[in-house]
Amino acid sequence: MYVLEGTVRTERMADGTGQVRVTPELVRAESDTPLWTDRMTAGLAPGELFTVQAQIGERVATELNLTLLNRERQAIQRVETVDPQAHNAYLQRRFSLAKSTEAGSTEAIAFFTKAVTKDPEYARAYAGLADAYRSMPFFPGSKIPRSVANDNAVSAANRAIALDSTLSEAHVSLAGVLAANWRWADAEREYDAVLRLDPDNASTSEGRSSLLTTLRRQDEALDEAERAVQLE
Repeated sequence: MYVLEGTVRTERMADGTGQVRVTPELVRAESDTPLWTDRMTAGLAPGELFTVQAQIGERVATELNLTLLNRERQAIQRVETVDPQAHNAYLQRRFSLAKSTEAGSTEAIAFFTKAVTKDPEYARAYAGLADAYRSMPFFPGSKIPRSVANDNAVSAANRAIALDSTLSEAHVSLAGVLAANWRWADAEREYDAVLRLDPDNASTSEGRSSLLTTLRRQDEALDEAERAVQLE
């Protein structure tokens, strides 16, 4: 097993320009032995950041003696937005959403909305917005009515898919909200669509396992859950 870790240092000027210094390190987990490290510098524009991200992915694959498939190479080379504020808002709010609290989800909605306002073509930010709205009905006493949260989640996920039908994250978002509203067949169809697009997506296997459990297809659910663990 290997772990990719490192540091990111940002130097931002008053006018918004600046640079990011990234020091990635690939480590063998069992022995904590470093296999590769490097220092990379990029401007704050998302295009430059995505380039560095792709370089890291390619270098890790080389160090592990792996050959990237075309879809994998396309995924790491994808430039999703050219607006630095939109990209920054997306990254920060994914962190907020991962807290799994109402405050975190509420904050995520505000900043994902900011991201898509800055860049209306930012498909991944719409997928994040869908996830944030989808989470709201699970919090007792949520200020956003369930019907409104669900409608907004479906709308955001569909917008993400319309912008980029190959974005697996968008299909996972839509499948999740469909399953939460007992639309089992539609949810399974979306999960199947993700498996065709990105068969190694752990979130897909996790969500599909939950759906199969609900449908009492326990053997399939267990297989899918074990696959999610292997992928993650």
